[in-house]
Amino acid sequence: MGCEQSKDGQAWAHGNHGEIPNGKIEVGQEALERYIALENEIAKLEANSPRMVLEHKREQLKQITFNITDQEVVVESLNEAAVREKRDVDALEDDPDTKQLFLDQGTWEAQQEKEILGQPNNNEDGTKGQVLEMQQANNEPGVVEESAREAMAALNSQEIAETELSNMRDQKSNLEAEIVSLELDVEQLQSLYEEQETILDRIFGGAYGSEDENHLESSLDQHEQMRNRIVEANFKWRQAQLMVDYAYKQLEHAVTKWTDVQTIDPSNLEQRYAVASETRNNLVAASQNIQGAQRYLSNVQFPYCAPPEVETLNKATAYIFTDMQTPDRHEHAMECYTITSKRCGALLQWITQVVSQTISRDLDDINAKVKEASMKLRTERVRLIKEKVKEVMGKDVDIAVADVNTDVKVDLNLNDLAMTEGIDPNSLTLTAEELKALGLLLEEDLAPPPSQTEVFGEQMERLNQTYREDADRVQRQIEESRERMHQKLEQQLAVRRQRRARKNIEAKEREALIAS
Repeated sequence: MGCEQSKDGQAWAHGNHGEIPNGKIEVGQEALERYIALENEIAKLEANSPRMVLEHKREQLKQITFNITDQEVVVESLNEAAVREKRDVDALEDDPDTKQLFLDQGTWEAQQEKEILGQPNNNEDGTKGQVLEMQQANNEPGVVEESAREAMAALNSQEIAETELSNMRDQKSNLEAEIVSLELDVEQLQSLYEEQETILDRIFGGAYGSEDENHLESSLDQHEQMRNRIVEANFKWRQAQLMVDYAYKQLEHAVTKWTDVQTIDPSNLEQRYAVASETRNNLVAASQNIQGAQRYLSNVQFPYCAPPEVETLNKATAYIFTDMQTPDRHEHAMECYTITSKRCGALLQWITQVVSQTISRDLDDINAKVKEASMKLRTERVRLIKEKVKEVMGKDVDIAVADVNTDVKVDLNLNDLAMTEGIDPNSLTLTAEELKALGLLLEEDLAPPPSQTEVFGEQMERLNQTYREDADRVQRQIEESRERMHQKLEQQLAVRRQRRARKNIEAKEREALIAS
């Protein structure tokens, strides 16, 4: 009766919280009060849907573990590619013909003088030093320029991949900690359900207290199943909304910083590198956040910033240190970044529209239905327990059936974000005016919303169909029961009328006998 079972078939362990003392409870005021207390405790734990979130986090952990393995292979491959490209640039610089070209340009002597004096040619701070060194080679014409450009792109791609791998490892660590906490919540929740079931079994001997209780519990179970699907959809879409919102702000910041690059003196390579690096970091993180949003909504095709668009952005980002060298390449990269930013804003508006106009309304509606069904079942069970107590103890007990908040709303997970400095994840929600402004950036109408199946999944329609069929069946049973009761009442009334008629006849016969 109302006992929730684990979805994966595990035998859940009992927690100490709220257990029945010595495994026994007498039918009386104590049982009634404990049942009401359990209803409240269960509602508080269910508010964050720990089982649904745990199931999702476990799936995420499995997926990110695979992704880390693949990314480690990518990083190793890019490391090798970066070494090869750097070796090619060094070989070209050592070539006699290239040396003569450098002599003609007046750069070779300066290079040799720094090496003789034991001074580093450039900042040797890892990637930064190598990039600045290759940027000098990138200023030379011909094949040296082309090789330096490819070497910088390879080195940049290597650093991007290493950053992505580091982010994945951090996310895996966060997921493992979250799963441990959620497992404790689920274990405690299951213990409370089992205690509640034990109380009801001991009071009613393992049977339903009434046919109404059976129907009400079935109705509540079905509403909760439908709510689980809506809550899951709400969580995934709002998490995707959070990640796209953050990505949009990162892209806006990247465009601003990329504009600043052109205002810095070309000879100030270190400052130009610093600003370009900040631009790159925001572009990379924005790409990761958009891809993360797509993973949450894997069954939905994004109308903006689809995977091919994100891949184009990633390719452009790989050449950012080359693109900052000339106005033409800078402008070409700016066009790519700006368009992606606008389309990310459109994606944010599209997702927000689905969340606000579809999912939030459906969640409010199903929460209200679950609350009503839960209240009806709780009221019926309290009535039945009171009757049982009176039957066993011969006295009435009284307790108020308080309103219990059964609403469910899952918190979003900031740990999934690829964050960058200066953008606060706690202030991401755009106002209605800002969302409207995003729409004005588009030259076309916003893409049509996804289908109900895309939003809630195919199982939701099956649940709705099952609920409609069961509701029809229960209604037919109620009507048949009423018809049987009506027929029985009519039969009783007919018998009563016959008895009265017979008595009237007998009375008249007696009167006739007396009169005669």
